[in-house]
Amino acid sequence: MPDKTDAPRFWRAWLIAEDAAVDALEGALEEALAPGPLSLARFEAKGSRPDAPKLWRLQAISADEPDIATLALVLAVAAGKAGVELPDFHVEPLEDEDWLAINRRQFPPVEAGRFFIHGSHFDGIAPEGKVVLQLDAGPAFGSGTHETTRGCLLAIDELLAAQVSTRVLDVGCGSGILSLAVAAAARVPVIASDLDPIAADNTRANAAANNLSAQVAAYAGEGVSVPAIAAAAPFDLILANILAEPLIELAEDLSGLLAPGGRLVLSGLLTRQQDDVMAAYRAAGLTREKSIVLGDWSTLILTREA
Repeated sequence: MPDKTDAPRFWRAWLIAEDAAVDALEGALEEALAPGPLSLARFEAKGSRPDAPKLWRLQAISADEPDIATLALVLAVAAGKAGVELPDFHVEPLEDEDWLAINRRQFPPVEAGRFFIHGSHFDGIAPEGKVVLQLDAGPAFGSGTHETTRGCLLAIDELLAAQVSTRVLDVGCGSGILSLAVAAAARVPVIASDLDPIAADNTRANAAANNLSAQVAAYAGEGVSVPAIAAAAPFDLILANILAEPLIELAEDLSGLLAPGGRLVLSGLLTRQQDDVMAAYRAAGLTREKSIVLGDWSTLILTREA
């Protein structure tokens, strides 16, 4: 009998998706690997042509071997709803390497507005006058390198310069990077929540590493169902860096938690998804103050009039 230690530690599932179906197939990939992949990413696929629809490589890393039948079924349903044929998908074991250590080596310092974020391997000198955070690549999303996270950091930098926020909520906190940024810059308490308990644990660990445990409280829970959120509402500043579809689904809930004159920062959406997201929040009584566009991604700053 083979030793269990010989089994692959991680598995990769990937496929190439057309632009029109990438959102549906990305969601299906995440669903098929429930309770959730360790990471989920999309990259513009090599070979995309200017005269053809853009192609994306969707890739998920899982700690368990994906069930091929489940993966095929969920992807087929999503492809059918998107009006495309089921693309070829691939499942393969990854070599037994310390992928988090590799990510740390590849994670360069990030500068966004007043914030300077680096891994524990960084041995340089942070720029003078910056709010410095230490954050290693980990199993939860948010290192500052992605356009959505950078867009949120730039929005936070701008909003903290313009108003005082004493009640802050971070929905879908991932690594906790946005919670840490607000807590470190404004020295105010922040409630962070994420559907994934690993993300909540990761946020608490990162808060401890930056001496912010007293200010950042992280909880695991779906949407805004965490009791601590209702107890602390309404909020002056709400951050939600997730995906377009859940942002639309949460429009009423997030809007209802926002204090008059408060600001809501939304990210995790492609620029072409802005109109759909804004329609949901406009119906909930919010208006857009600004869009921050980085590459193909947008970060929205919304407000409820006082």
